[in-house]
Amino acid sequence: MATLWQEDKEKTIKLVATHKKDRFVFDSDFSRVSNYLREPEPEMAFFTDRSIYRPGQTVFYKAIFFGNRKLLTNKSARVFLYDVNSKKIASQELTTDEFGAINGSFVIPQGILNGNMRLHYEIEWDLPYYKNLKKTYYHYFNYPSIFRVEEYKRPTFEIVFPLVERNFHLNDSVSIEGKANALAGYAIDNARVAYRITREERHRYGFWWLPSSKL
Repeated sequence: MATLWQEDKEKTIKLVATHKKDRFVFDSDFSRVSNYLREPEPEMAFFTDRSIYRPGQTVFYKAIFFGNRKLLTNKSARVFLYDVNSKKIASQELTTDEFGAINGSFVIPQGILNGNMRLHYEIEWDLPYYKNLKKTYYHYFNYPSIFRVEEYKRPTFEIVFPLVERNFHLNDSVSIEGKANALAGYAIDNARVAYRITREERHRYGFWWLPSSKL
């Protein structure tokens, strides 16, 4: 007969085989499986007001937490701001409202490395294991809210091209027309135009469902 024998309350479990008066304890240990691992995990939806910022600008965010088919209201939530080197540079602790939501903001520091920054979230989650220990458990979400930080300039104009309504082949003549308009609404005239033509190779194995043809 084989039984599981708990060596201590928190760490490991051993497998013990017995037969009549003989007893054998296996060398391998089994990690203790706590009841809290079987609990469903909370979920969330998050938003930022933009996807790209400049250093010194403010990132406004909002997150909604839910679990067990209900909103997680009046729960403690933590938000962490990480730079491009995965270094935590700021954090906030908030309480969810009647809709299970939090909202706040971070100011992006000046003089940091530009690139992808991210927000990570934690939410207070009721687990029997931690309740018995009279401790608060925070569930950490592995999917962050990612945004870019760049020293960009706002565009002052746009170029609009009509949709292409036919297919072209090699050695065909192609005529392209477009309009350059300022974002203020007026047309731009007498402007210098520079363009570049590139060619991309497409392998046939990526389009196996198309009939074969010669280029």
